[in-house]
Amino acid sequence: MRDLTGFVDTRQQLLHLKPNHRVNWIGFAVAHHLNSNGAKAVEILEAFEGTLEDDYPPDNERCEHGEMLLYKRIPLDFLQGDKFCEAAFNYIKPLLTKGVPSLFSDLSPLYDHPGK
Repeated sequence: MRDLTGFVDTRQQLLHLKPNHRVNWIGFAVAHHLNSNGAKAVEILEAFEGTLEDDYPPDNERCEHGEMLLYKRIPLDFLQGDKFCEAAFNYIKPLLTKGVPSLFSDLSPLYDHPGK
């Protein structure tokens, strides 16, 4: 049996010891996700994004950064109704504010599903 609560506590301690390491932020978010607390995992990733500089990510870390952002996009594939609308709004609003040019291509597969 897994001690997921202990895992969350351990990852939080590691984050407090070295908050400037991305892996500690992601590990803490994953611990919450595994502990069935996806909303908290998203909050942690957003807090991490808030610590980043404007020119982040550097070229050698773009792929890893994109995978981290994908975590917030995945629920749009399986949510329906009001939960979908809320998740879509929360996902789209900051990207529209930033003017992310790839937002349409990111969301266009959702047009194939009439319930969305």
